[in-house]
Amino acid sequence: MKAKLLSILTGLIFSATSGFAQVPQGVNYQAIGRDGTGAILANQHISVSFAVHDGSAAGTIVYQETDTASTNQFGLFTVVLGHGTPVLGTFPAINWGTGNKYLEVDYDPNGGTNYSIMGTAQLMSVPYALYAGNTNASGITGPTGADGATGPQGISGTQGATGAVGLQGNTGATGATGQDGTTGNTGATGPTGNTGAGGGATGPAGPTGATGITGDTGATGVGGAGPTGPTGATGVGITGPTGPTGDAGPTGAFGGPTGPTGPTGPAGTSSSAAMTYVVDRVQRSNPIHTIGTVSNATGNLAVQTGDVVVIQATFKFTFPSGSGTDQPTFGINITGCTTTTITDSYEVGDADDIKRGQLQPISLQYIYTATCTGNLQFALYMDTQTNSDDPSNTADVVIVATKY
Repeated sequence: MKAKLLSILTGLIFSATSGFAQVPQGVNYQAIGRDGTGAILANQHISVSFAVHDGSAAGTIVYQETDTASTNQFGLFTVVLGHGTPVLGTFPAINWGTGNKYLEVDYDPNGGTNYSIMGTAQLMSVPYALYAGNTNASGITGPTGADGATGPQGISGTQGATGAVGLQGNTGATGATGQDGTTGNTGATGPTGNTGAGGGATGPAGPTGATGITGDTGATGVGGAGPTGPTGATGVGITGPTGPTGDAGPTGAFGGPTGPTGPTGPAGTSSSAAMTYVVDRVQRSNPIHTIGTVSNATGNLAVQTGDVVVIQATFKFTFPSGSGTDQPTFGINITGCTTTTITDSYEVGDADDIKRGQLQPISLQYIYTATCTGNLQFALYMDTQTNSDDPSNTADVVIVATKY
């Protein structure tokens, strides 16, 4: 990106009034450094190269030098052509009287030697004061030239940062407390008024009258608890009903004795009939997997609809060792005038109902209400659920059925 220079070339003109006057060997050069976007390069070290061409912009270079400078906050820098480091020729040896002279300006915004050509322009009359310094006689002073046009206004500087707020001053000392005012004088006490005339004197208190005589206590009324009536007889049945409560006896005279307790009614008769069935005690040596009865149906318990039958069953069997979870189902299969099965599920495991590898006693108990009239038979029911983990024997099956 090509850098830019806004340059102002000025010269120092000195009139030679005598053969002893000396002309300064230098020409002032001012410019504003910018980057390729036109932004000002503020406070930056730069380098400049000057070359003076003879006769034309592409003419022979009769003098060349390099200079370094630093821009200010506005990008402005100033150097003196003739005071830099010579590269070709010397500044005093330039023959300003032999034709036009052209100034080439090269610029490196980074202060190095990577110069870019900013352009070449003809030097006008200002440097030719240097030529006048080469003559021995003073020429006729020419008329004063017209005032040059007013140059453009310089670039406004950036606004400085707002200064920091000053520290808050210390709080002033509290003023002294003013003196208390004097206490006013106490007003004079007014005169005490005269005491009014009193009434007559208070008479003495009269004597307390005598306490009256306590009256006689009244007589206690006549009355008494009558005897308890007899207890009714106990009803007949599983538990006979309680006999009716006898009528309460009349209330006895005051102080009379309590009547005797009535006799307890006879106990009701039981209508229960118990039957015990001992089922086969065969040791079953082979594994079984059964959904259904594992014993013969036994017994002929006569029932009527609504009779309550308590069924108890005990047996033993062995569940094989191993692992896993099984839930065998045991129960009672009831046949006869009706068919139904009552069951429970059990858990197999070391911490559960059934332990593996042991001959397990199992006890079942159910309460069954008959739904028919006739005879009932009972058998053990078992569902071990799996063919690969069946119990190895079942034995000592006992079923007891009691009707109430």
